[in-house]
Amino acid sequence: MTVPSALTAPQLQFVWEAVHDRYARQAADVPVHAITFTKLTRPQRDALAGLLGRSRLPGPTVTVRIDQLDRRLLDSDAAMTARQVAELLCGPIVNRPAQRRAARQARERMWDELEQAADPRLAGWIHHLRVSGTGTRLAAAAGMAADQLVTEALAVAALLPADGIALARLAERATGDPHALDRGRQLRTLVLLAALHLTGEPMQIPPSLVTQRAVLATVGIYLDSLSTDVLVLGLRADGTGHVDRLLNHAADAGEPLRLTLRMLQGTPPSIRPTSQPLSVCENPSVVEAAAARLGGRSSPLVCTDGIPTTAVLRLLAGTRRTGAFVRVSADFDAAGVRITNLLAKHVSAIPWRYTADTYRQAIIAQADRQHVRLTGQIPDGLLDPQLATEMRRTRVAVYEEQQTDILLGDLRTD
Repeated sequence: MTVPSALTAPQLQFVWEAVHDRYARQAADVPVHAITFTKLTRPQRDALAGLLGRSRLPGPTVTVRIDQLDRRLLDSDAAMTARQVAELLCGPIVNRPAQRRAARQARERMWDELEQAADPRLAGWIHHLRVSGTGTRLAAAAGMAADQLVTEALAVAALLPADGIALARLAERATGDPHALDRGRQLRTLVLLAALHLTGEPMQIPPSLVTQRAVLATVGIYLDSLSTDVLVLGLRADGTGHVDRLLNHAADAGEPLRLTLRMLQGTPPSIRPTSQPLSVCENPSVVEAAAARLGGRSSPLVCTDGIPTTAVLRLLAGTRRTGAFVRVSADFDAAGVRITNLLAKHVSAIPWRYTADTYRQAIIAQADRQHVRLTGQIPDGLLDPQLATEMRRTRVAVYEEQQTDILLGDLRTD
């Protein structure tokens, strides 16, 4: 079919574009009855008037009935409908509602298949990516199909939790690309969300590198073995290796020592068994106070310095194998509860001045001070189920620094 030259005039192009767009926007089973043209220029009005067989049009806005336009065209040399003319001049008409519906159905099938293929532990993570739109948005940012990006993330998440593995090595093992989980890559964000899900934390994308490092550490991933470390005081070893000697020298001097993950990996220290509990705190200020006031008289103390890193977890797991039991303290806030929960899961830690009763006593002791209000959601606590209930009720934060005297009293060995 050929469109007569009279209908291909530039002044009529707007008509066929409008017809093409109107049919594309209309649902496939709903007929198009009319098209309204607005803001017509004088040349356009004259051209449309001629097409409709009128001497002139009343103004810049005109509504044209499709059946009348079709009759004019069918009775002319064109012998075709307005839709046929529009397709010949502007290309095939693709029904957009049907196209969107098909795309939506394809996405739903894709997510159904991903949920069915995923490890049951990851079902909640996949569901979050699906309903929040996070998976689709990140895939678009990466220039990938959502199923491709999520499938890659599944390959990584299936290896979690790991027993201490470098991020680049994990990326290479799961995807073949050691840079696949580099900072700024969308795959890294999905894996961070998977790590949060696996540890029972809210799936909110961590903004800072420090927070990301802490999240990855909870599932046994470290960025490198030198920037990941653990702070200790009074910890002794029975071996003769370099790290063993460092530990003993520092313990004798009553000085804190930072052990990198590298020190704990190659030839780990032989931690000396002790009948004393291995105490774990959250804040370095507690270690500093213990070193200043107790020095070599302090019983073994380990500091997580926030969320426990891979180095912290590896050291504590090693001490557990010697028969030591781990007791843990932290701030009475949401982060503190998460830290103690993590250590309860990983090393069967017990509470160290970290119970609902201790919390109540601390609030009473500080009755004459201005309290810091707790914000955010308080997770359920594994060490003392009543603690979270009490914290949600009072909404008061209590920090380790405010408990320093009590904690140091527990650490004193003489």
